[in-house]
Amino acid sequence: MTNESYVKLGWVKGKVIEKHKGFTEGALHKMRAAGKIAEGICWKRWNGVILYNFEALEEHFDAS
Repeated sequence: MTNESYVKLGWVKGKVIEKHKGFTEGALHKMRAAGKIAEGICWKRWNGVILYNFEALEEHFDAS
């Protein structure tokens, strides 16, 4: 039996995605513009700042 626990990061700035996943903010911008990642699920604009859902992006990239 394994006891796996981790902290969910939730909505984070692009710098966090870049640090942990390796996708630059420019690459994330291109994915948003092309419609490859869904607004409201993988990313959202909050108070003029683009935020990404870490776990949703992880699932999206794993499924691709």
